[in-house]
Amino acid sequence: MIAAAVLVSRTHAQGLASSDLSRLRSVGDVALSPDGQRIAYTITMRGRPGRPYGQPWVTEVASPKPVRLGGEKDSGGGPLWSPDGKWLAFSGHQGEKSGLFVARPDGSEITFLTSTDGTNSPLPGTGNEVAWSPDSKRLAFVSATLGEGAADSNSNADPIVITRYLYKPDAGEGMTRFNDNKRLHIFVVDAASKQVKQLTNGGYDEHSIDWSPDGSKLVFASNRDPITQTNGFKAAIPTAGIANLISYNYMTYYNQYEEMGFGQFLHQGNLMDVAWERSALKHIAAAHTPTLIIHGENDNDVPIAEAEQLDATDRSIAWYEKHFPKPGSEGVTNVQP
Repeated sequence: MIAAAVLVSRTHAQGLASSDLSRLRSVGDVALSPDGQRIAYTITMRGRPGRPYGQPWVTEVASPKPVRLGGEKDSGGGPLWSPDGKWLAFSGHQGEKSGLFVARPDGSEITFLTSTDGTNSPLPGTGNEVAWSPDSKRLAFVSATLGEGAADSNSNADPIVITRYLYKPDAGEGMTRFNDNKRLHIFVVDAASKQVKQLTNGGYDEHSIDWSPDGSKLVFASNRDPITQTNGFKAAIPTAGIANLISYNYMTYYNQYEEMGFGQFLHQGNLMDVAWERSALKHIAAAHTPTLIIHGENDNDVPIAEAEQLDATDRSIAWYEKHFPKPGSEGVTNVQP
């Protein structure tokens, strides 16, 4: 077990002062070496201006002697053991270099492999961003590259081209509503030669990577096709998924989100048709993928009715056919989306 504590010398009992906040430490990214003899971890520091920063450390289990991977002013995190236990990979900043590093468990031979880049485009969640090959000779990693329109959105051009819009961005997204138009792709770097090879490209993101046991393939997650328009997956687990863009628009708290994305309200022009065509419910009959639906009952952002429509597909489609009859039916004034 690893614990971090702040010891404060006191001549008498006193409460926590605001100045104590900069002395707080926390531990995360804990990784046990393959032989079980060492532990790598990250200590989050708050001792300098700006946001908290991490530093990777290694200690022996039997006789703790912590070793920092880098200097006092360096930062980093996410230590990852090579399968043979001879190296640690981590992401960080050391001097003027920033990206992917490797080091020996004793803190020696710190080597910069390659720079990496991120994106402020929000993703629902990702798995591994770095993965060692089974033979401990290569590292697969995820990094962002410039996508279509990225050069315009990152420059001082007038007008600036924005193809994706951020809703309620946080500090991690740069506190800007302008998406950087970058895409996450997969790369592999040779730990000895430092040669980098890009494996994927295009207008979509890849992430959550891992190697096959024989090191010949990489598995990853991507957003190339909607689940309801492909049977290429063994199973699917959507969490708070939007099944019907039309019903979502009129039930969610964020009912102006689609208007911002499409440039007009849903009832204007032929946008109803577009929204229905892009809805999972429209294509559900063609899908045969076993699906586990997870949805919070009190979710006001994406109401649970979205999940209930998938769980009662026949009844949902019957409702739409009743209230939105096909053109040409007697007395029809509405148009089925």
